[in-house]
Amino acid sequence: MKCCGVDGYQDFHNATNWSRQNGQMVPRACCKLNEHNSIDETCPVSPTPSNSYFQK
Repeated sequence: MKCCGVDGYQDFHNATNWSRQNGQMVPRACCKLNEHNSIDETCPVSPTPSNSYFQK
């Protein structure tokens, strides 16, 4: 999947089934992968266009 929410990562801010653990801005599912792992482990806390799909 190459997206993060319906309209963007802000969709998760009010989601009842996702909590911002450890300061996460986006769920790990929004992060770009290299095989099966995130290309950048800081992605959930610091999403950028190069490490995530947070703007899609």
